[in-house]
Amino acid sequence: MCGILGFLGPQGSVQAHSFSAALDVLAHRGPDGRGVTKRVVREYLAATGQRAIADRLDKQGYPTPAEKWLGERDAEIPRTLLLSPGSAIREYCDQGRIAGLIRLFGSGRPGLGNHLYRLLSTELWLRECVTGQAPVAW
Repeated sequence: MCGILGFLGPQGSVQAHSFSAALDVLAHRGPDGRGVTKRVVREYLAATGQRAIADRLDKQGYPTPAEKWLGERDAEIPRTLLLSPGSAIREYCDQGRIAGLIRLFGSGRPGLGNHLYRLLSTELWLRECVTGQAPVAW
């Protein structure tokens, strides 16, 4: 079984299941142990007279339409890349589990697009960096 499929929970969002790949310079733990995100950006805003914006803690990222894209044409992109006989991820992930994930995603279960996106990213990385297959043009 692919380790990423172990992250399937009842519901979730990209934020709830994401791994932090940020450099330490972007976050800082204050004396109270709480993290301050986007430290470099906040310091710049404060230094340029935009203290009110820099101090806002309610700022959030914006959603991307990844789930919409992945679901187009009956999840054609994930289905084609992840379940094809030439799929590089076949060596690492159970195809039945991936097919089940795609089915659940297609049924409208929330929060699964992020898992498919991770699997697709892994597939494309495996193809280009490990197996040496030509990049996928879509």
